[in-house]
This record gives sequence, C-alpha cells and structure tokens, in this order.
Amino acid sequence: MFGRTDSRGRLLALLAVLVLLSGGMTARLAYWQMERQPQLTALAAQGAKYSQRAIPAKRGTIYDRTGTIVLAETVKPLPGRGQPARPQRTRSARAMPTPWSTT
Repeated sequence: MFGRTDSRGRLLALLAVLVLLSGGMTARLAYWQMERQPQLTALAAQGAKYSQRAIPAKRGTIYDRTGTIVLAETVKPLPGRGQPARPQRTRSARAMPTPWSTT
C-alpha cells in the first residue's frame, strides 16, 4: 500500500510556493503600474492614432433556399452622391407554408 499523502510538510511547502508565486505576481503588477506607467501611457496614446477609410465591398446576390428567387443584390452608389440606389424589385417571394397550416 501507499503511504499517507496528507503530510503536514507537503502542505506547508505547497502553501509556501503559492505565497511566493502570488507575491511575485503582485510585485510584477506593481512594477508595471507604478514604474512603467508613463511609458505605457505614451505607447497607448501613440497606438490610438489611426485613420479611417472606406473599403468598398462587392457582395454577391442572395437567393432564397431553393436558389431561384433573388432576395438581395449588390447596389452601386449613385454618381456623385455616395448613397446606394434603391434596388428594383424584380420578383416577390411567395409565403412558404408552415407545417401547421391547413392549405
């Protein structure tokens, strides 16, 4: 049979290791927050500068689940306005029967 595994020495050693690890992590966190704060703040402010630009995305045509009825198409913007034109409706989708409908 195996010996006892609940020895007091092992428990104290494990507790000492956990205390040292948590103390080390606390000291490292304090270093980053107190000593390196000015450098990290400047680095964050530098990284916050960005430019924004529109990337045109052409999307494909979206069909219903049977693949025959067009539900949505790519719309090109009007010349000189940048607003998309209203799509022309070519076909309308029929209402699909539900499993509980009688017709």
